[in-house]
Amino acid sequence: MKRLASPPAVRLLTQYHECASLQTAWNEIVRSQSGDILQLDVTCTFEWVMTLWRNHLEGKEEHVLVLGEDPEIVAILPFHKFRKQVHGLPCRALAPLTELYSGRSGFLIRDPNGGQFEAVLGALCHLEKDWDVFQFTLVDGSAQHEQFFAWQRDSDLVCEEVCRQASPYIVLQENWSQHFTSLPKKFRSTIRNGEKRMRACGHLEYREFRGNADFGCFAAAMMEIERDSWKEAAGTSLTSNRVQETFHTEFLKSALHTGWLSGHLLLLNNEPIAYVHGLLHNGIFSDLKESYKTRFREMSPGHVLKAFVFESLYAAKTRLYDFMGLCEDYKMKWTDRTYSRTTYLLYNRTARAWAARRMSSFKAISQVLSGEG
Repeated sequence: MKRLASPPAVRLLTQYHECASLQTAWNEIVRSQSGDILQLDVTCTFEWVMTLWRNHLEGKEEHVLVLGEDPEIVAILPFHKFRKQVHGLPCRALAPLTELYSGRSGFLIRDPNGGQFEAVLGALCHLEKDWDVFQFTLVDGSAQHEQFFAWQRDSDLVCEEVCRQASPYIVLQENWSQHFTSLPKKFRSTIRNGEKRMRACGHLEYREFRGNADFGCFAAAMMEIERDSWKEAAGTSLTSNRVQETFHTEFLKSALHTGWLSGHLLLLNNEPIAYVHGLLHNGIFSDLKESYKTRFREMSPGHVLKAFVFESLYAAKTRLYDFMGLCEDYKMKWTDRTYSRTTYLLYNRTARAWAARRMSSFKAISQVLSGEG
């Protein structure tokens, strides 16, 4: 592994207000490492992470590890401490703040191939002694994924895979007409027929929210649709989860200010019936949330709206569409491409970490002997 010629200066920030000076360097690192589907995404930006800190952790003291000094900051690691059950044992855990809620997350390292990976993880192990496990997520096959395991082999620390999730994405083609023609014939008919049925019922309108958009109008429409969607009964809507509702409402303001907001709304006779709340960052559209009102389901409002969305994204020279989340049926009608993110536990050299690893080994042996493995 390549090593830095000289170790960068290290500092540890613990107060929210201390982080404001990091915003420019932070977002420059994300921008430089977010141009591809195997890299970071907009959920690693300063605005996203600070909203998590305010909302999910209520602004209480956390930790931001910084390597380097302005304007040569080479790595930033915002993390929090918590208790976690690991194979039945209570452990002291560390995790990047993005583990609370994010998409294609990872480490904020300016050059993953330049020895900075070793520097940031070495600094974490040196400054923070009282932890048993470090939980983090990486995109499979990414440069960060390869560099982490190169460092892990050199460090002799044990790493365990916790879970893996695949998500669909689309590489946008030359234009929307070509893209639409490439879709399955039956699916194209579903979209066309749905739009025809809506237009037969009255005035169909598509609105895009960007730039100086009416933030309040879009936020209110989102919540109205969520309350009248299938998600509400299932308990998965934004309006059924106060933390998530507050987070997205707050982040909408930041996304509007930075120019990342890419909100899309479908209205029938002036009634909001479907929305897509996305972020357009560095040529990649991240589909954060979307839904439609249940009573319009037979008209395929989600797919009809998506056709308008794609037309708009092509006009904005968008390169990739990241559906995010799980590979649900409605997403897979649009694509067969996926990427995977894996969450890991890195075990420290503590007695409790050793005991948790032993419990993991015992469980694996028991599963094999019982025929479950």
